[in-house]
Amino acid sequence: MFTKNSKKIVLAIFLIAILIRLVGITMPILEGSATRQTQTAMISRNFFNDGFDILYPRVDSAGTDKGYHLLEFPIVTALAALIYGLLGGAHAWVGRLISIVFFAGAFLFLYDLTRRLFSERTAIWAVIVFSISPLSIIFSRTFMPDFAMLFFCIGSIYFMYLYSSAGSRSGFWLSCAFSAVALLAKPQSFYIVVPLIYLLWQKEKVRFFLSPRNWIYLIIALLPAILWYTHAGSVMRQLSAGEAYNFEFLHWFQPRLFLQKELYIDLLNIYSGIFLTPVGFALFIGALFLKTAKEKALIWAWFAGVILFMAVFNSHIDLEYYNLIMLPVASIFIARMIEFLATLDWRQKTFLKNRVAQVILCIILLAPILRYALYAYIVPRGYRYLPVAGERIQELSSKEDLIIASSAGGPQGLYFCDRKGWSFLLPVSDGKEAEEAIEELKAMRRQGARFFVATVMADLNASPAFKRYMFKNYRLIEDEPGEYIIFSLR
Repeated sequence: MFTKNSKKIVLAIFLIAILIRLVGITMPILEGSATRQTQTAMISRNFFNDGFDILYPRVDSAGTDKGYHLLEFPIVTALAALIYGLLGGAHAWVGRLISIVFFAGAFLFLYDLTRRLFSERTAIWAVIVFSISPLSIIFSRTFMPDFAMLFFCIGSIYFMYLYSSAGSRSGFWLSCAFSAVALLAKPQSFYIVVPLIYLLWQKEKVRFFLSPRNWIYLIIALLPAILWYTHAGSVMRQLSAGEAYNFEFLHWFQPRLFLQKELYIDLLNIYSGIFLTPVGFALFIGALFLKTAKEKALIWAWFAGVILFMAVFNSHIDLEYYNLIMLPVASIFIARMIEFLATLDWRQKTFLKNRVAQVILCIILLAPILRYALYAYIVPRGYRYLPVAGERIQELSSKEDLIIASSAGGPQGLYFCDRKGWSFLLPVSDGKEAEEAIEELKAMRRQGARFFVATVMADLNASPAFKRYMFKNYRLIEDEPGEYIIFSLR
């Protein structure tokens, strides 16, 4: 049961966690993963502008092609487009707000699940860790589907726990519904099968295999995802072999990576840095050695599911946000370690009673969190002038003009130009690389490209041959030194 004080503490943590994520909510969607954010925002904007053809979400970076971009089912993008309709315009902060709402729901599920498994104090520490992880702060306010996935994954485990521990039939079917949506939100959600099977086995033992209800659960949970990913893969394969790489198993699973030390170095840097900070990582490792009562072993099944995910998607776990899947269960482990440390006899540690020592300890704990969390509120230097350049393109061009936008090879530039066209990766040297870039630009021009805009001046200057070609063959419209440059390709 909740105590009066615990309600106040949880509410305070909840409100603070939401408020720090609302800071700078209208800033350009360029922190975190700018490519992923702008792709998501493009799809929402096209839903809003062109109608809800939800089976064929489109981006703007395919030039004269239709621009179909199918991977996960467009839950977040469709929600954002619906809200755009209510607001009368496309505003990227809506996507941020949706992620924050899903974070809030995940927070509440995680708190109550941990409270039921362990104790209120453990649950409070778990949601504190869940809230202040720098990776959580950064990606829970991005225009991406990752926190929607976390919300539905935790919800599925939570409701199955209610069924397993208390026989809640509604919990069983709610878990089924949440599992189905989680798999649609991102296919990486498959890892929840391990904790779900554990909970069912704990409840039903051998009857688990014989229950028709469990097989119905499996069909309902899997069928929407199977239908969607079959459709998505079919559409993307029809476009080109290059567009279908996301549906190739070996794109995600590459066994040779297990033999490369770089994979483990990358993971160590992520977990001891932007994800958990050195302090959180040390607590997490220590918690793995704590004894766990048999009836509370759900966290180990959950952890095993995450490890399975990391093994299957090993080619992508060096990307920071792919490790968010570990965050909820890691938060519980760390909370247990904090609780364990709190039970030790610290009366002899007189230095901890010293006010100066307490201040120093707080700085040691908070400094790494602040250092990494600041990335949530800062536009990277190379992207700083994208919004300004995009506004100029909108003033200089018509809605039908096709644009070549260079911004580290991603679709970020096109998104802020609010035009269709091509993203372009500038050559970083002369010779063959510059020649290939010139030929690629010529091909885009033949297909109708009318303007070229670049905002990363260091990249443009990296290939003098490509830069000379641009100035010699096309009319310079605008050159803001150190900010952006625009050429007419007419």
